[in-house]
Amino acid sequence: MISDNKKIDSLCKFYFDGINLKNKKTEHYIEVASNRAYRDLCRTLSWISKSSNSLTLRNEVNALFCDYFNNLNIINAQKEFDENFHEKICKEIIEIYKDFKVVDHRWQEVVFTYWHAQKWVNMTLKYLFILSQYYINKEIDNIYRFCHMPIDSIIIKELCDKKIIKNFNIKKVWSKLNKERYDYIIWEIKKHIKEKKYKSMLDFEMEIWKS
Repeated sequence: MISDNKKIDSLCKFYFDGINLKNKKTEHYIEVASNRAYRDLCRTLSWISKSSNSLTLRNEVNALFCDYFNNLNIINAQKEFDENFHEKICKEIIEIYKDFKVVDHRWQEVVFTYWHAQKWVNMTLKYLFILSQYYINKEIDNIYRFCHMPIDSIIIKELCDKKIIKNFNIKKVWSKLNKERYDYIIWEIKKHIKEKKYKSMLDFEMEIWKS
């Protein structure tokens, strides 16, 4: 688990510079983490912030994170996390954005997919762990070992290069891949971290970004 205080301080300054992070309620940290993950999503999904109701939709997702967060302390197994938290919250975020469709610069319709949802969820949890030095919360500590790593085109390429995933077309737009392909990637990552004795997928992700 992330434990190097100097490293965490550096990450906090990099990701959350200018934001008051001390002596706040848990809901504040969840919102800060979710909003930062939203910014990451906007880099590859630029249209998401251009709608007149984008703030309303984002606030719905933030509220959803807060609701789910209160029940994380009852999760004690990977299957529980995958089915009772991750899959459910991803589907609910997709439902929030189900009517949010636009046409991109190539005049192709763009919709909010499971891959966008997983990126938002996984990045939010990752940022919450970075922020965890500012508050004591057993729920977030409890699920660290179960959390998925955020999946995007860079991670997919690394997994292909390391032969962790096979028969995968890395030229295909990652955000258009379906849930079954996402589940396949996570399954293969789980096997890899067990074999290599990583404590979590997020620990493995940190090693990827170091290399």
